[in-house]
Amino acid sequence: MDIENFIKKNKCKEILRFKYSDSKRILKEQLNIKTPLSSLYRVAVLGVTLFGGAFLGFYIAGGFIEKALLSILFTIIGIIIMMFLHEGIHWLAYKIVGAKEIKIHIDFKNRNLYTTADKFIMDKKSFYFVELSPLIIIFSIIYLGIKLFPDYSVTFSLLMIWHFFSCNKDIKIVNYFYSYKGQKIFKYDDLSNKEFVILKGKASK
Repeated sequence: MDIENFIKKNKCKEILRFKYSDSKRILKEQLNIKTPLSSLYRVAVLGVTLFGGAFLGFYIAGGFIEKALLSILFTIIGIIIMMFLHEGIHWLAYKIVGAKEIKIHIDFKNRNLYTTADKFIMDKKSFYFVELSPLIIIFSIIYLGIKLFPDYSVTFSLLMIWHFFSCNKDIKIVNYFYSYKGQKIFKYDDLSNKEFVILKGKASK
């Protein structure tokens, strides 16, 4: 079903449309909504930051400067790997929910890396799955790394901090969907105009 017919069938109206290149401003100005989900995310970020900072502080206070610097170096390498792993998980999640034209984009000008599925319409359930999969999977990998390789706990902790902060965009968009409780919300990518589009349908019964 094409976009136009879907909108007619579900009696949708467009509630948000923005350019990918303008996503940072939109996320800051229009999607910064306070809900229980956003509060939980802030608490999680604070907890992870304190956890990782405590590890690094322990190393520095204990005189393990060389080990701390090495951990930071490994963290930088890990961040580069995780950036592409994060988008790769988005790509796979799109594939699982049935999307066809999936692409990973690198926008050097706006320092942005993102994944799209052109003209593929997702409801809340599919959208949550696609957006939250990287956060859950990578958190699990890092947590397992801390358990299996305790000597590299500082590196894994710093990676966890970075990834929680980098998921800010995903969380804010999920939070926007979450704010429309009891209503049908859909999302699709319009690659011809390089835009992210959100639709609202009739209220769920």
